Amino acid sequence: MTLKFQMQVVTMFVAATFSVCTLAAGGSKSNISVDAITQLGGAQGGATNKQEMEVGNAKGGGESNVKSKAITQLGGAQGSATNEQQMKVGNAASGGKSNVTVDAITQIGGAQGGATNKQKMSIGNAANGGTANVKVTAITQLGGAQGSATNEQKMAIGSAQ
Repeated sequence: MTLKFQMQVVTMFVAATFSVCTLAAGGSKSNISVDAITQLGGAQGGATNKQEMEVGNAKGGGESNVKSKAITQLGGAQGSATNEQQMKVGNAASGGKSNVTVDAITQIGGAQGGATNKQKMSIGNAANGGTANVKVTAITQLGGAQGSATNEQKMAIGSAQ
């Protein structure tokens, strides 16, 4: 059992979309101080797992400032199931300003046995000249689906558009 989990984790690191402070264009500014951002997942037995994580990106004149301890997104899929997860924290676009100080944002999910799990989490994003100031301690979104069930969760906190 342990060996299969380790193989899933390695697979997910290759296939996941993971963007941390990689986009700062057009006069944009991105400042990020990170301690332990993690995205895990995997797929087994004909399953589909899709995960996206964006933290502290800036574009279109936006300014992003993110300090973090332990932003985590976990997930996976097994047995013809589908798992889709998206997490966006402290991104700024089109002149927006985002300031996020985080301790322990966590999103956990997964799907098994033909089930579908969809989760979206958006915290402290700013666009169109808006300003987002968010200080967080322990935001958690947990979920998952098993046995032909469907679970959909959406969380949006402190975003300015």
